[in-house]
Amino acid sequence: NPCELVRSSTRLVCSRAAHVSLHKDKLRSMADRLAQDNRKRLASNPREEDGVGWDELNVHFVGREELMIQYLLVLDAINFCFWPSEGAWEYSDLSLCLRSALLKDDKAFSASRLAAMTEESFQVLLDGRTMPLMKERTRLLREVGEGLQQYDGEAANLVKSAGKSATVLISKVLDLFPGFRDQTKYKEEEVFFYKRAQIFVGDVWGSLRGRGLGEFDDISSLTMFADYRVPQLLHAEGVLSYSDALVAKISAGQIIEAGSEEEVELRAWSVQAVEQLAQMLREDHGLPHVRSIQVDWILWEEGEQKHIEKLIAPHHRTWTTFY
Repeated sequence: NPCELVRSSTRLVCSRAAHVSLHKDKLRSMADRLAQDNRKRLASNPREEDGVGWDELNVHFVGREELMIQYLLVLDAINFCFWPSEGAWEYSDLSLCLRSALLKDDKAFSASRLAAMTEESFQVLLDGRTMPLMKERTRLLREVGEGLQQYDGEAANLVKSAGKSATVLISKVLDLFPGFRDQTKYKEEEVFFYKRAQIFVGDVWGSLRGRGLGEFDDISSLTMFADYRVPQLLHAEGVLSYSDALVAKISAGQIIEAGSEEEVELRAWSVQAVEQLAQMLREDHGLPHVRSIQVDWILWEEGEQKHIEKLIAPHHRTWTTFY
């Protein structure tokens, strides 16, 4: 089970971490605040009209089920590393660009076009703009186009083949597309995050409100999606503490190397903090159905808002295709 690998391997990292630590009392205060501010959203059933609180910012393509799934796979294949653009690109800029490409031409993300993607044709999708890591993003789009040929070019067929299992779908995505294999080593131990594979499944579930192809019997298996926005918020709120050396590096905008102990600990503690938050909300706040991914969405949106309004200290900077 790929999600259990994420949970167990990040738990091990946290038990040995030297650069990042967690303050349980601050975590408890955060759980109290989330329960107060987001009770309706956290208590909602995905099949109810108000959904699960996915896309509160209204930045995604909405349309035919099959087309939405194709769009989400393309988006999540290249959903990483926006920070080098210094604010010119945020996640919402990419999701809106891809939405507008699809509204202009519903074949824009056909598998054959993806498999033949060049940097020039990718730039056309981006409305003539360029973004960080163009070459890598183009390669990953080609990889998606080639992999989908096993499913008649349709991401929806890939989702169907998982038989309503989120964890089976994640495993299939990992098998089919090497670019989604987000794992590393920490003190000789393998550590798994699978951020973009999990976020694809979470997006399918959220966008379709857990209905039709968005129905998964085991959606609560998903962990949070470890990137740079959630640890940024957790640190600002005092939930996570960093070593002096790590604080100095992040403040100075120095690169934290992908796979370094510091970077792995930042991501691992983000996973474990959200796991514990979700557990507190379930056990102490009468919200028995809270899932880690719902907590992640709320924290990510809060962090994103504060980041855009410049109300929060900088996040860590890592060159990576995983987040």
